[in-house]
Amino acid sequence: MNIYCTEINFNLHPLRGNFNPLFLPQISHQLLDVKTFLNPQIGNLLKNLGVYIYIIEAFSQWKYPWTNYIHVDSQGQDIGKINWVFGGKDSYNQWFQIKPGSEGTPSITQANTGSVRYTLDEVDQTLYTYHARNLPFVFQAGIPHCAIPSENPRCCISLVPKWIHNHQSLKYSECVDLFLSYLVADAGLEPTTGAYETPEIPLL
Repeated sequence: MNIYCTEINFNLHPLRGNFNPLFLPQISHQLLDVKTFLNPQIGNLLKNLGVYIYIIEAFSQWKYPWTNYIHVDSQGQDIGKINWVFGGKDSYNQWFQIKPGSEGTPSITQANTGSVRYTLDEVDQTLYTYHARNLPFVFQAGIPHCAIPSENPRCCISLVPKWIHNHQSLKYSECVDLFLSYLVADAGLEPTTGAYETPEIPLL
């Protein structure tokens, strides 16, 4: 199992009415109301799996160049998220190994959520690079990571799931297991649910 991100054959738009998140207010990190924005098909599917969406985050980059921070979410806890990337051609995500003894700097994001930031001087090496495609993917938010932008506007919609029975966030491995029948197969294997296709969303 890839411990950083795993693509899923999940042919559903994350937002109600196929809303294009590139038309959201130009704020780098914002929370979207779940009842207003979540595609109800996703809500119903996850409910049948014993899960609900606790938060919808929108991470956006509008103007080039911009500053991104290497960070972990929620004080570095193992958290799985479900991400869709809109626009941002040639952008990518990276995960990093931090030098021993580097603790980072606790911070509050623009959306009033917790994180720990790291400087480049605290980075030992790059662990993994992922170039997003027209596929949603399960994302490990508890390992230091950063989105590397391109010159094209980009918005990542990130769904944060929790278990219905205890209201605990899903760990990355639990999130992957939840979508086991939707996983995109590794090289040499056939996908279990067929090809994922989505219309291309034009940039602003």
